[in-house]
Amino acid sequence: MNKRTSIGLNIGLSSILVIIVILCLVCFAGLSVASSNADISLTRKLGDRTSAYYEASSAAYKALYEAKKEFSDTSENSFDKLFNINSNQQLHVIADLNPSNGDNYEILCWQVITVSEPKLDNSLSLLLGN
Repeated sequence: MNKRTSIGLNIGLSSILVIIVILCLVCFAGLSVASSNADISLTRKLGDRTSAYYEASSAAYKALYEAKKEFSDTSENSFDKLFNINSNQQLHVIADLNPSNGDNYEILCWQVITVSEPKLDNSLSLLLGN
């Protein structure tokens, strides 16, 4: 009377394990989608800020070029101007005409100035991801 008994996993235990693994994978997928949405939003904001800075910088170079033409006829040899980057920041440019360097400008200041504190967005949309 030798009875063989096999000890193994029941069908119910393996089903529960598969369900737990699938739930974990779904949770990680949701977290990665939320993280990707936050990253793309930050990338777009930084891209807009960078392009606004370079537009202001380009306007400053154009104004320096025009001022060089005008100042060559006059005795005034300084340039001090503000260029808007966005509603919170301005580009401050100060330059002096340097006659010893072939009538070229010497840039004394090329600085981004914060005019007002930006309004921070502390909201976190969990369902829409925006």
